[in-house]
Amino acid sequence: MKTFLLKYANRNTCLALVILVTVAISAQQLMLKRTDNSNFSFYNNYIIFKQSSSHLLAGKDLYQPYPNEYWDYYKYSPAFSLFFSAFAMLPDWAGLTLWNLLNALVFFFALWKFPFASHEKKLLAFVFTFVELTTSLHNAQSNGLIAGLRKLERGVEQVPMSDASPATAHMFIVNPFRDGGLTRLFSTHPSTEERIARLEAMRGNAFRLSPVQTR
Repeated sequence: MKTFLLKYANRNTCLALVILVTVAISAQQLMLKRTDNSNFSFYNNYIIFKQSSSHLLAGKDLYQPYPNEYWDYYKYSPAFSLFFSAFAMLPDWAGLTLWNLLNALVFFFALWKFPFASHEKKLLAFVFTFVELTTSLHNAQSNGLIAGLRKLERGVEQVPMSDASPATAHMFIVNPFRDGGLTRLFSTHPSTEERIARLEAMRGNAFRLSPVQTR
């Protein structure tokens, strides 16, 4: 059984599984109907993000309650609302699916590119984190995107990309070189830590990711 899994659980198989599950979760969120006589959807977080873009463009207060549109409050920054406008202009079925796919695929490729000691350890990491990823997708949150960026940065720190050059560095998601000092003056990328800090600032301090959550 172990030999079979190691042989057939390759990147393409796992990628297909991630895409299939992500699309299925999105479809489930879109199709389910509430039974508590409320008008809210099962993808309430996505609606919060989407409506915040409309509120921002209309000059409305982002942090006021809008009980006719969604329950709970918008707790992120105006920058996140602006970023989310690319998804908000799409119909819900497309926007929600693309948002979930963005989170899932960034996380998957970051995990798969990470320099694990063996393929077996990579698969174990995939299995254990896949459960957490699906939980994040069910809530339409940005956890997968943030975790993926962090994983990409850690991978480059351990093994810089050998096929990168200064001429093509701007085409990579993260800086493909382990640089510091004066080289940062000519860097084509802000550090991934800076990017994650901005994403976490968008989410609000109450949602800040840390190794141990204490509340």
